[in-house]
Amino acid sequence: MADTSSTSRERQFSEPTSRPASNQLFVVFIICCAVVSSVNIYLHHIFHDEHVHIKAERDFHAILKGSAVVSNPSKKQQQYSDSGSTEHKLAGLKCQELYGGPDDVFAEQEMAFWSDIPSDASYKSPFLEEGEERFLTFEPDHGGWNNIRMGMETALVLAHSMGRTLVLPPAQRFYLLNKSDSPQKNTFDFGDFFHLDSIAVEHDGLNVITSEEFLHRLGKTGQLKNVHTNQPEIWDENNYSPESVKTYLQRVGVNPQWDPMECVAAMPATQGPDAITVLEEAYNNIFKNTKGKPLPKLEDFDGNPTAVDATIEERMREAMVDRTKICTYDEALQKAKVIHFPVQKGTRLLTHFYAFVFFADWKQDLWGKKKEVFPLPIDYYMLTHTLMPSSSFLITAKRFVRDHLRYIDEIVCAAARVVEAVRARSKNKDKLFDSMHVRRGE
Repeated sequence: MADTSSTSRERQFSEPTSRPASNQLFVVFIICCAVVSSVNIYLHHIFHDEHVHIKAERDFHAILKGSAVVSNPSKKQQQYSDSGSTEHKLAGLKCQELYGGPDDVFAEQEMAFWSDIPSDASYKSPFLEEGEERFLTFEPDHGGWNNIRMGMETALVLAHSMGRTLVLPPAQRFYLLNKSDSPQKNTFDFGDFFHLDSIAVEHDGLNVITSEEFLHRLGKTGQLKNVHTNQPEIWDENNYSPESVKTYLQRVGVNPQWDPMECVAAMPATQGPDAITVLEEAYNNIFKNTKGKPLPKLEDFDGNPTAVDATIEERMREAMVDRTKICTYDEALQKAKVIHFPVQKGTRLLTHFYAFVFFADWKQDLWGKKKEVFPLPIDYYMLTHTLMPSSSFLITAKRFVRDHLRYIDEIVCAAARVVEAVRARSKNKDKLFDSMHVRRGE
């Protein structure tokens, strides 16, 4: 009996001391599982999503250089040079392994309208100054997605043309994509749709950063001034929201007051007053000293495009159709630390970039290319937009947007699966089908 009671007492005293140890082991086990799961997800994206990998590379080199911004666009080209490959990473489309199909060959044949023209990445604006970073900020359009996309494309081309770092708006709700009663994501930034990190890495003369980075680097540190008072405008990091970012950028950014419906954005060939005078003289010859020529109309150029290397006056006549003003990137704007394009009456970038931006130097129209750029690969924008004559105007800018500012692979692969399914149901012997776009409300 004594032995039994002794054993019972030992159990009573030993069991309570073992429970805390078991609980601690369980907590440690849960933490380890969470860490392993997080690392696994991170590594999956690093090794399976090339664009996340590019962003990681960019961030890593930024840390090494002690800067939050790194413009190292030729890194990928160098990477391929070192490996002996000439294939551009973004020239293809891989759907089967990463995004659930369809077959890579089918997807690329059906969906890949873009091409690999590595030399396009070498263009640098004549206004890009080493050691002097300037910025272009903009607001997403308030209309539907197509309007939002057009405004972003125009802002990006303007930033590249001006030699400015493009600052992306913060994640926010977009019209018709913002259903609050949906369990799905309803706030977006442009990185959700486009390979913007890759664009910045690939191009020598272009850098793209987030609004968070811009405000942390310059706004918080008092490097930006109120354009109305010329006093430092300190950003309050505790008040971050799309609306507060918008109003802050309107205070620190110069609004050029450019209306695409009334003028073309005229880019001088070089810095300095003489280059601006050349633009002004060409404009005066068209609208003041007409020399008997009628004002330019769209019909004048339908099927009769102006030559790539025509005079500045002839090219400007084509660009000015149905408009009477030029909005010149003058010396005051060139010196501005921040240029901001708000969505307001008279400044809304509701336009196609190729119908708005004009270069004084035809070689800059082609971003440094020789005249022998023809024949070009099929130009997606020439085939799908008809607002301007199918001329040589901004051909390489079009290629830049076509080849690089395209939807992320996940979106394109989803579209490829739809095409594959429709072809499978087609009764045509060649699996052809017709499609029709019906606008909402029509």
